[in-house]
Amino acid sequence: MSSLVRTTAPVKQLFQLQELYDVLRITSSTSGDDIVLSAYLEAATQWVEGLAGISIMKQGWTLKADQFPYNRDGFDRRYPLGKPILLPRGPVLTIDTFTYQDLNNVTQNINTPSFFQAALDERPSALYPPYNGFFPTALWVPGAMNIIFTCGMSGATDDPTKVDSAVKMAVKFLVAHWNENREPVPVNMSLQKLPYSLESMLWSARNGHRFDWEKYYGFGNYWY
Repeated sequence: MSSLVRTTAPVKQLFQLQELYDVLRITSSTSGDDIVLSAYLEAATQWVEGLAGISIMKQGWTLKADQFPYNRDGFDRRYPLGKPILLPRGPVLTIDTFTYQDLNNVTQNINTPSFFQAALDERPSALYPPYNGFFPTALWVPGAMNIIFTCGMSGATDDPTKVDSAVKMAVKFLVAHWNENREPVPVNMSLQKLPYSLESMLWSARNGHRFDWEKYYGFGNYWY
């Protein structure tokens, strides 16, 4: 089993409220409007991030798994090329902590290049076993492998201007939609899905393909 949890929230927002006022053609506002739009902005940002598998502003995530994703055959022999550890959120800026529980249940820190190869520019980012080697053997306990990483389209300087234009447009699009339709179920109106343009905006920014968690981090034939 595995889990992915955001452990450090973004410090900055993608937009200042005035930028949203310009998009929504709001000429005057109240504190109540500011509260509502701030909530819409945060929710829209998280929705877009979840759909595309990305992090927009710089933030920290923790990936935990019960074991390393080994490739093995029926005789319990490891294949020369082990499976990579895929990081479901990107783009990844740094690998901050990489630890595991060894067979003596002692936490070992392996955040050095000699223990793994980092391909942070891939989509999704991946950590490979060392060249001509393997990931270490971990004790099979919940959360035996623990990776803390920092990611964000805003880059190391957390600059909103570095965020992809299509992602910005998608967030604005969604904020405008929620501001115009504030009830979950409109009265006397036909229900329609959000226009396809919203998802198409995010196509180029998606964090690689959508992958099956069980395939890479679960049990069964994919694990051995």
